[in-house]
Amino acid sequence: MITPACILTNSEDDGDNNATGGDAAAGGNGPTSGGGASSGGGDVGGSGASGGVGGSGGGSPGAITQQVLTNPCSTQLGVTAYGIYAASDTDVWLACGSGAGGIFRSTDGGQSWSGTTFDGGNSERFWDIEGDGDGNVLLCGNVNLSGSNDPLLIRYVTGSDSYETILTTADLLALGGTGFANCHNVAVFGQTIVVDDTAGTQFAVSEDNGASWSKYDAGQIWDMRASSDGIIGIGGTTASGPDFFGAPTSSLSDVNGTDVPDPNDNMQEGRGIGETASGTIAIAGAFDTPSVGDPYLGGWFLYSSDRGATWEAASVDGPEIISFIEGIDCTGDTCFAAGRTYPSDDGLVYVSTDGAKSWSRLALDGGTLSPFYSVEVTANRAFIAGDGGDLLVLSF
Repeated sequence: MITPACILTNSEDDGDNNATGGDAAAGGNGPTSGGGASSGGGDVGGSGASGGVGGSGGGSPGAITQQVLTNPCSTQLGVTAYGIYAASDTDVWLACGSGAGGIFRSTDGGQSWSGTTFDGGNSERFWDIEGDGDGNVLLCGNVNLSGSNDPLLIRYVTGSDSYETILTTADLLALGGTGFANCHNVAVFGQTIVVDDTAGTQFAVSEDNGASWSKYDAGQIWDMRASSDGIIGIGGTTASGPDFFGAPTSSLSDVNGTDVPDPNDNMQEGRGIGETASGTIAIAGAFDTPSVGDPYLGGWFLYSSDRGATWEAASVDGPEIISFIEGIDCTGDTCFAAGRTYPSDDGLVYVSTDGAKSWSRLALDGGTLSPFYSVEVTANRAFIAGDGGDLLVLSF
């Protein structure tokens, strides 16, 4: 059992950042019902009080309204929100990383927050948060409490409103080889839990809800998630391009990486992966870092209808210099991708409404927002946050 070191003060956001108005780009202004681009076009309309999304070549999810709220990871701890988990449209969790991190929870859709740290805010960071099948929440990161017994995976037990450690560096060292630097991603299938490491190529599997673990080598995974038939992941390196990872639930130890097609040898590693309701896998990233006189415009978006055996290029609306696409999440056939521009490092969001086959950039209310690193989509709401004071909430 782990006891939180302190509870941070709730933070209400009812100031200027709560604006939902703004001019629509190519979709017209939306002071009451939001303008919309033509259904066959590629532009995404802004959302005044109730703005509209224009056509992305595959239909529209209807009006998307925007709220820009406060990201407490940045405003209270001065760190990046690397992970978001939404148990519902109102119950939202943030994973705060880099340095003195912690966990924040909102029960009113991001309007106010309560925070928890586990080591007094000293040298702790969290990268990912996911729910399990029992209504609990798994917190994936690293809490440097003492020596090699650092908690890597903590479970919030809803029924008792308490936290318990279910994986430490010592647990993994006991399996041989080296331990994890951090828990980077966590995926859950009933009683089976899978985690991977930020610094290396290892991952660990528990098939008894965290009571015991096995450790394996895989590859450089950046983002990993549970899918309809196993785990899927995206990663690779800048030098060698993106790799796709996958393993069926029947044999999770067989996870392996395969090269993603890179015909011009100019794609960086992948950092965002999502899955539609029909089983299409979407991945995204950026091209080699642009240089003066030699820019690569746009990010790359690919999709696979055969579990990563083959890949097709998605249609991406509008030339854009993208630093990285940092995350993708889908509900039904609607997907949101969040990331950062180059070189200004502003936040950007892309939307697909046709099962990841085409993407359009969303015109963000309020103009320039802070860079985004994480996105979580519920039935009709997307929560997006990153390195800065902005938490973007999209209702659709």
